[in-house]
Amino acid sequence: MDTLTRSARPGAGASSAVAELTSAAILAGAPCTSGDPAWISPRSTAAEVAEACLRCRSCLVLVPCGEAARELRPSFGVWAGRRYGAAR
Repeated sequence: MDTLTRSARPGAGASSAVAELTSAAILAGAPCTSGDPAWISPRSTAAEVAEACLRCRSCLVLVPCGEAARELRPSFGVWAGRRYGAAR
């Protein structure tokens, strides 16, 4: 399972949107595709999450990622420079 889909709770039709976003993120070299657990782990520290959020600012898929996050309402992780869930 890829980074972008682990924290999402997709509804009807959301799976294809996440797949498209994931493909775009990989092609763009988005920082969240690096495998760094700060993007997706509910156990990430506040410092790790803050660093991940900063790295989102220059991402080429920032806008579609934010749109996907609003639709999917992820339970944790960093999406479009925003933290979802609680950081330790």
